[in-house]
Amino acid sequence: MIFISHALPEDNAFARWLALRLAKEGYPVWCDLTKLLGGEDFWNDIEDAIRNRTTKFLFVLSRISNEKPGVLQELALAKRVGKERTDFVIPLKIDDLASDETTIELTRLNSIEFRGNWVTGLSRLLEKLEKDGVPKDTRFGPEAVASWWHQHTREKGGLRNEKETYASNWFAVEGLPENIYLHSLVGLPKEAKEKLPLEFPHRRFKSGVFAFAKARELNTPLSAVGAAVCESLSLNLNQFQREGDRRLKIDRGEARRIVTYLLREAFDEHCRSVGLHQYDLAGTARCFWFRENFSEGNKVSYARIDGSKAYRRMVGKKRMLPRDDQDRFRTWHFGIQASLIRWPAMAMMIKSHVVFSEDGELYESTSKQHTARRSQCKMWHNDTWLDRMVAAMTFLAGDAGSKAIQIPLSEATGFKVSAKPMIFESPVSYADQCGAEPEPDEPEQEDEIEDEEE
Repeated sequence: MIFISHALPEDNAFARWLALRLAKEGYPVWCDLTKLLGGEDFWNDIEDAIRNRTTKFLFVLSRISNEKPGVLQELALAKRVGKERTDFVIPLKIDDLASDETTIELTRLNSIEFRGNWVTGLSRLLEKLEKDGVPKDTRFGPEAVASWWHQHTREKGGLRNEKETYASNWFAVEGLPENIYLHSLVGLPKEAKEKLPLEFPHRRFKSGVFAFAKARELNTPLSAVGAAVCESLSLNLNQFQREGDRRLKIDRGEARRIVTYLLREAFDEHCRSVGLHQYDLAGTARCFWFRENFSEGNKVSYARIDGSKAYRRMVGKKRMLPRDDQDRFRTWHFGIQASLIRWPAMAMMIKSHVVFSEDGELYESTSKQHTARRSQCKMWHNDTWLDRMVAAMTFLAGDAGSKAIQIPLSEATGFKVSAKPMIFESPVSYADQCGAEPEPDEPEQEDEIEDEEE
């Protein structure tokens, strides 16, 4: 049989997926999450199983398994057994663990890379198993996997006739102005045509500009560059978004893009106004992150979805390996990116980000940002991301008790974005069908300084 050794519970998802995939291909495989699908369920003596019944020992290599005593003991035993067999131990690398940090037990062993794509890694593993002539077993195959799956669905999970609520990353948009304006401009010098001296959201359109501000609000700043509004066209906002405008030769799609741009610009400007910093993503996308010491302890107090009071740190540190005998600290900063959606309701869809700095300077390299993000955030569970997202929106609202974020569009108009995400209710719930252990709640002290190697 093929024996899968992995860190429990951190690498459960991968180990279960791999065991079921190999069993589906007809290989007799044992994993503590699935046992032996087509035969015996359990052995009391793992050592006997590895010594006398295992043809290949697959070690799920991760930052966690690389240091966990239980799986390292299994690996040490497998290495001793493997001295008499060819390629007995096969490491399967699933995260960004550096080669020079890998346990000495795996020195000189070639690993199969699963980090970028599990399916690609599986394909290479199957090629290796076939090349080495690992025998298959007729008791294993698609039917055995389906039987195991259905049995565990009935016993440990599946649909339940219980209601369950789910929080989204959508925050309702309300109170939009009744009208949007297209202002025609005169006297605009060439050097000001691309960038206008206006402090509120606006979108250039031919010789004019779309805005929610009225003409009198434009004339004062425009007069500084010798320009003025010569004519204003008022358009009903709802109708403009539904139909566009034939006179202006603007179809519905373009009309919605104009409104989307203005609302997103207003939201982003509000982020800047409360002290968040901009980080440019791919294309025109951007996110806004919390600077260090933005509040006492870098914390935001907020109310969870269930109404309970809590706080989250939005900035934290990790101690890195010293360089030139100097202490080094990497700082992580939580950030958010907003985009407008219109269905099933108009809302701001918030995407969470984390950016990293050292000595007060953001990493310029996107690959370095990505590597740090994988290392820092791999143990952040869904509740962690949700809590920080809600905390960020609470911060934008200005008060833990505020229900909405007030976003100005001009001196006299604006709109609201709910500080609480849209909640959806399912008439049924779906339990963990594979019997995996639940993810633990994240302790608040996890944001304190911890040692970490690069």
